[in-house]
Amino acid sequence: MHRSVATIQPGDQVLTHLGLAKVTSLTRTGVELVGPAGTLLIGYPDLSAREVSGVTGVQAVHQAMSTWWASLDSTTQNAALSKLEIVLEILTGFRHGWACETLPGEPFKPFGPAFNESQRHQAHVMSDRLRHENLSPTMRPTARTIQRWIRSYTEAGLRGLVDGRHTRDRKDFDDLDPRFRAIVEQVVSPFDGTISAVNLEELRRRVWLTMKDQNVARDIVPERLSNEYLSWRYAACGSRPRAHRSAKVRQRSAHQPSPVVHPAHVSMDSTRADNLVYDQLRQTSYSVEITAIISMSTRVVLALRVTPRSTNSIEAGLCLYDTMRPFSLQVEGTTLDDWRWAGVPRSLESPLFLPRTDQSHDPTTLQGIHRIPGLLPCSIRTDHGAAFMSTYFKALLADYGISLWPSRVGASTDNAHIERFWETIQRALQQIDGYKGRNTTERGRKVITADKPLMTARELETHLRRFVALDYHRSQHRGLLVPGLEGQRLSPLEYFDFAMEACGDITVPQHPDLIYDFLPIRWLTIRHAGVEHRGLSYDSAALDDHRHVRRGTFRPEDSAAPFIYDPRDATRLWFRSPSDNRIHEIPARHQHLLMAPLTDRIRERAIATLAKRTDNPALRRTLSTQQLIDELGSLHQAPPAAEWNAVMTAERLRYETAQRDHAETVDAWKRLNRAARRPSNPRQPPLAKADAWMDETWPDLEDR
Repeated sequence: MHRSVATIQPGDQVLTHLGLAKVTSLTRTGVELVGPAGTLLIGYPDLSAREVSGVTGVQAVHQAMSTWWASLDSTTQNAALSKLEIVLEILTGFRHGWACETLPGEPFKPFGPAFNESQRHQAHVMSDRLRHENLSPTMRPTARTIQRWIRSYTEAGLRGLVDGRHTRDRKDFDDLDPRFRAIVEQVVSPFDGTISAVNLEELRRRVWLTMKDQNVARDIVPERLSNEYLSWRYAACGSRPRAHRSAKVRQRSAHQPSPVVHPAHVSMDSTRADNLVYDQLRQTSYSVEITAIISMSTRVVLALRVTPRSTNSIEAGLCLYDTMRPFSLQVEGTTLDDWRWAGVPRSLESPLFLPRTDQSHDPTTLQGIHRIPGLLPCSIRTDHGAAFMSTYFKALLADYGISLWPSRVGASTDNAHIERFWETIQRALQQIDGYKGRNTTERGRKVITADKPLMTARELETHLRRFVALDYHRSQHRGLLVPGLEGQRLSPLEYFDFAMEACGDITVPQHPDLIYDFLPIRWLTIRHAGVEHRGLSYDSAALDDHRHVRRGTFRPEDSAAPFIYDPRDATRLWFRSPSDNRIHEIPARHQHLLMAPLTDRIRERAIATLAKRTDNPALRRTLSTQQLIDELGSLHQAPPAAEWNAVMTAERLRYETAQRDHAETVDAWKRLNRAARRPSNPRQPPLAKADAWMDETWPDLEDR
């Protein structure tokens, strides 16, 4: 057993129950001491050795109080010894309590029995002196406090000068009755973000009421400790429903991150934009959503779209389409363009294409081309939103061999990478007008002001894409670390280059008509007057060779042909002709009479209104084109109902987005044919066939 050893000699101090005593001599059996109580003799076995204290100079402690004294912290010990000096100076006239060793000038008037003053008077004088010595606030006692110290010392010695709050046996929460703790858990557990928060008094009332219902007496737990436990337990949940929800989710989070190393593991989500945008047609403000796809290992944003509320499966599929095609953003002086489809840039490695180059940009300048890479995801993490769980979206993923990893219900931490990106994008949203905060607690009295016009949805999308390319992708990310280079901060694009060198590319061959692989199919019969679909007639010269095909030409059961259909634009269809394998646009015959945006939802509303007006449900099958056009005109021109106003705004945004998407396809074919006619290939004809890219090197569409 370890024993502590200390050297004791005459002049050393020993702490006794009455205070400090000085060693006068050493005997064969113990030590002789002189202290406030006179001469003492303490045997060696009754002393507890200790290290020398620089504050008190104590060399040993009387064994009778050693355990108790050692249980106190140093602050409590020093405070008790300071009180002891004050009490001893009043009782004896000497700070240390004995006359054999005095401080210069002791005894001071009026302290000690030599001046024959009352303890009350001495306590007042001592209080005034301590106040003028500018001691710490904790050692400026009043005269009444000093008198109380004297009484406590007279009754209990040094123990009486120790603050009872520091010696009280503190009970742990485990000492509380298990029934009480179970009731508290029962009352607190519903606060998971689904119900409103309450104050502590209401929570305490519910606990006492539950105890009464379960015949549990309130006196089984101390009031102070029970209140402290209830306060601590509720504080662990958070102060607001959002904090309650976060605390609940953290209980389900994994202890280690997913081992997703390849950049092709992506995360996808939609969130409400915290900025209002402006509808130029309705001249009003409205809310939109932001849909994004981010590479989990590199944090690179592969796609970003501003969509109406709420994002549907078609828009989710088109965001995936954006992921598979590379973009670029060019800065020339003070001019910035939008994300531009770059075709197949030089950065993709393939037998058909030039070797890959770095995606990261020169960090010293903003000028030049900023690349946004494209790749084929191998897995995609989403929540359980209707757009991501739809049959259409799942079928789209199956066509490309992409694994769907849905998050656990209620566990937002499963999709933590995209959730964290929504916090980052706040920097971009707060830079523009119309910012309304994440919730009502962050919202100011005015969101829209007359002198600061709002952005349109298209302008907001352009702003966010520029932020991603020029700010986010170039900024150092604390979560991107390379083994062995942990101290070096990397940007998302720099880490993307590093990961691609290590893992290799996964891409999909680019083609101008790639978007049509992401749109739904409608099987329609081609007749002499074209095709009929939902009240509109579509026709084009591209259908001439297929107006009277045999049964089983396109599918076994009938003579119907597959037409590509975009619900965002009902004014046209698209048909892949078997003769040239090209995608041809099939416009509506009366397209020139449609003076307003026409989406599938608006057309369905017009058909339903006509059927309801004539009280003829069969009209849905026998609807004439002119009837539909007339109803669409009145639908757009008449003041719409309140609930339809928001729908019209959202559908107009979808229609405009569809025009841009399909215009990019037309532009890509123009650039492709222009690249084929370069002086280096003067005899090469235009690439008229859609599959021509399979036979020769695909030109770099970045070169204009």
